Amino acid sequence: MENIRHSVFETNSSSTHSISISSESNGIYETIEPVDGVITLIGGEFGWAWDQYNSAMVKANYAAIYAMSNGLTEMLTDILKEHTGAKEVVLSFSNDYDSDHYSYIDHQSHDCCGAAFLSKESLKDFIFNPKSWLFTGNDNEEAHPNFYDVDSDKNYCFELKMNDVDDSIKFSEKPSAEKLHEAISYLGNKHPKCNLDYSERYTVCDPNSWDLHDIHGVKINSFERYANGITEITLFRLESTYAPNTTGVSGKKIKASITVKFSLNEI
Repeated sequence: MENIRHSVFETNSSSTHSISISSESNGIYETIEPVDGVITLIGGEFGWAWDQYNSAMVKANYAAIYAMSNGLTEMLTDILKEHTGAKEVVLSFSNDYDSDHYSYIDHQSHDCCGAAFLSKESLKDFIFNPKSWLFTGNDNEEAHPNFYDVDSDKNYCFELKMNDVDDSIKFSEKPSAEKLHEAISYLGNKHPKCNLDYSERYTVCDPNSWDLHDIHGVKINSFERYANGITEITLFRLESTYAPNTTGVSGKKIKASITVKFSLNEI
């Protein structure tokens, strides 16, 4: 399995597409049925939405948009013909913005598909292997922690729930403190009290972290109360403070805080 991530660490708002290419097919490949010997690809719009795709047709359209902009359509059509028996492949879309059939991959993630074109075998595996996936999203918000868990054989043993949040996060093993803190922060920002922009997120503050102290040197601590098997935890929204006449961070200022209840249970 090969995973390729793009635009994950952009500081400006951007898309975060990624692909996984599996060569482990167990002999099972999907196909695209030609109509009268013809496969017609209509492109599409692949932007910021959080989506998962392993449909051969969707992955072929994604690859076609990339191929059209990079002079690789011949390689793509060869693979499609060889695998499906099609006599012709028609690209019924345009990369011209003014066209009625305009299709695009968001510019921040446009190179994501390049790894699929490293060889004919990798392109075939990307498009037709059902274990190969295309993920789209953006860095304006976090992906659900289970978003990339597409393995049908994955077994979950623990589930994190939070009061008043209509969502949960599952784990294949008991989560480490770091993973649990990340998951609590994710669900906390789905809480009705936290309807904020991505730039104003709440987070779990671990008192063992070296840099989480306020301007008076007091540690900022999320872990305070435990009751009846349900943990109460405080999430903080912080901003950095600076010493006068310097550019150095002198501590954190607590802009807001909320206390939420969560539970981690075996399933």
